[in-house]
Amino acid sequence: MDADGVDIEDDNVELEEDVDTDNIQSDVVDEATDDERLDSGFVDEVLVGDNSSYDYYGDSDLETIEEPVRRRHVKSVCKKKNGSEDEDESDTEEKRKFYWEVMEMTFVSEAAAYTFYNGYARQEGFSVRKFKFKETKGANKIVRRRRFVCSREGKRNSKFLTMDNRTRRLRPLSRCNCKAELDVKLDRGTGLWRVAKFVYKHSHKCAEPTESPFLWSHRRIKDFQKAEILALAAAGVRKHVIMDTFLSKYGRYTTVGFTRKDLYNMCCREKRKLLAGGDATSAIAMMENRRKKCADFFLSTTLIVKVV
Repeated sequence: MDADGVDIEDDNVELEEDVDTDNIQSDVVDEATDDERLDSGFVDEVLVGDNSSYDYYGDSDLETIEEPVRRRHVKSVCKKKNGSEDEDESDTEEKRKFYWEVMEMTFVSEAAAYTFYNGYARQEGFSVRKFKFKETKGANKIVRRRRFVCSREGKRNSKFLTMDNRTRRLRPLSRCNCKAELDVKLDRGTGLWRVAKFVYKHSHKCAEPTESPFLWSHRRIKDFQKAEILALAAAGVRKHVIMDTFLSKYGRYTTVGFTRKDLYNMCCREKRKLLAGGDATSAIAMMENRRKKCADFFLSTTLIVKVV
């Protein structure tokens, strides 16, 4: 990779002199069957049950404004039937051009930079994770630099692979030390966020367009969907019936925008909020009244503050 973040072809790779242009695969092809993928040398990577990367536990149901991202093809390295790799020069030039377009971008806020990169990631087939950040010194600390990385960045700590007395099953590895990232920094003079570093090359195969909506950063329960779910739940409709209702309304999972597990998690969070401000408070109030009426009644409470 050169200073521009663009991969340079290895000079030691021997190129074929006579290339049959009819056999060269294009960047965008129709979805192949399993037998065709095996014959052409493609191997799909399937991750099952990895809560650390793709399962939903955060507050991603907040409504955000998604900015349109220009579609481009970065999967230009394709295997031919003889096993050799060939990268089209026109696609390399397109990636170089897009790289400089991103490097010249400015954003009004850190959230706007994340929205752009997450939209780009959805089209390319990977999930985004917020990584390290830097703050200014002093009493009023503000974030001045932020890194957004591929969800498969880094690797699992070795101590979790050799843990004794394991209570939960060992989940499949989901991180492969991917280097793709977007690094933005705050320009204090203008108040805008500028791109400091952009790496588009992945060390793994990206998801297909039909699989991207199920990646963690692209699953989101919108505000109007949340209101409809809570209304149906308050009416006594069971959660699996609510999910079936959304599937009938939108036609398929990819257009619903969230999975069945996302719905269960959201309902569980809302239920905990009601319990925190409802049953617990009512129980304490009843015991306080009992203590006022009975001098022998003893009550001791402990306040637990959750810091977000």
